[in-house]
Amino acid sequence: KRYLRFHKHSVDGDKARLHILNKLVEQGQLFLYQQDISKLVQNGHAFDSLICALTAYYKELGETEPRPESFPKTESWIEIPL
Repeated sequence: KRYLRFHKHSVDGDKARLHILNKLVEQGQLFLYQQDISKLVQNGHAFDSLICALTAYYKELGETEPRPESFPKTESWIEIPL
């Protein structure tokens, strides 16, 4: 989670994105070719799109934090993978 705070920074943001992608690959969450990793590290918008797609996938699998029952129904809930 520490690296997620810095993935948008202009300084060392690329290192944070690379670390996150390597962890996802190591954990078996993703399979990525090296050229794809390079593009995702260089392009923050592409990286954000990948994270959004993964989050949607985890939501479909039921692997995101549940919305608390006390959370207002009229408010938006942001999905967070477990």
